[in-house]
Amino acid sequence: MTTDPIDTDVPGQPRDRGEHGGASLHPNDDELELRTERERVEAGLQPYASQDVPPATDAPAPYDPKADGV
Repeated sequence: MTTDPIDTDVPGQPRDRGEHGGASLHPNDDELELRTERERVEAGLQPYASQDVPPATDAPAPYDPKADGV
């Protein structure tokens, strides 16, 4: 078993210097969810992380009420 640290591109969670050196009392759930999702992508369990996908560039088609049969 190796004791080498795991090298990843996922940045570590920043520490609040006002807290003690242990685990944070108020973890950021959104950041934890994003880190977990990126780790799952690295492991090959998911195809992509939703935060890493750019927004769609196509504008929605204009609505024409005359063409609507309802």
